[in-house]
Amino acid sequence: MRLMVIGDPARQKKDAPLVGNRIFDETTYAPIDKIRIGTGFGTQIVYKEEPVDVDAVLPIPTRRHLPMFMSAVAAFQSKAYLPFGMEGLLLFSRNAVAMPRLRQLGFVSGYRYYGLSSSVFTGIRIEMPAEILVGGRQVAVETRKQLLDVIRMHKGSKDIIMREALSSPVVESLVTDGKVVASIRHARTKTIKTRLDEDFKEQLADAVRLLGSDFGSVRTCENEIIGASLAPDFSLFNRIHGRRVSDSVLRPMLRRVDEERTIFDNVLTALRRFF
Repeated sequence: MRLMVIGDPARQKKDAPLVGNRIFDETTYAPIDKIRIGTGFGTQIVYKEEPVDVDAVLPIPTRRHLPMFMSAVAAFQSKAYLPFGMEGLLLFSRNAVAMPRLRQLGFVSGYRYYGLSSSVFTGIRIEMPAEILVGGRQVAVETRKQLLDVIRMHKGSKDIIMREALSSPVVESLVTDGKVVASIRHARTKTIKTRLDEDFKEQLADAVRLLGSDFGSVRTCENEIIGASLAPDFSLFNRIHGRRVSDSVLRPMLRRVDEERTIFDNVLTALRRFF
């Protein structure tokens, strides 16, 4: 059984545990910027100048290459198992979309502001201290002057999140196959593994399912959801827990691929070995 993991080349180390697994017979990591998709008379996906022929595809999307990931999801949808559809990808792609969706469904989520430009925050009133997530960095500010300085520094940046400073450590949980399989606590000086209440675990699993995916990570603070992602740091979860937590994402995937294969598929596979 062959698996292709499609990821962002900038985060290949985070996704490395998915490639070094013993669940699939063969696993290939393909950077999204090296994939070529051709359409017209049918659809063809090419990697290293060869048509892609695999049993399952696992995309690990990032915002940086979102248009390419959307194209890949659409192209592979009819060819191999995917953990999420286009709706799930769109919901996960922006916290500004995912968080209001979860609030509508009854989940508790801390209040924050979103913007596509730093200029929309110049007149904002927010309790201090505050935190700004911009350009892949999290910046803490203590005063309004510091806030304006950070905004000026990141003028022109896109996709900015601003919120009141979190008073407690953030807990990130890996969800797959309808359950939380690992949780880590991001304290000020280090990251450690932690445990969650069983009822709260069920809520996090429901959140991922309602956002249209079979797996993902959910970030919480004092039992409030503050973020969700389709691109967990698998290597961090493995390192903190001292075991291959990432395999829990792949096992149910293999089971579903097997379920989707018919007897006719198995006969064809057997015949190909002889001809």
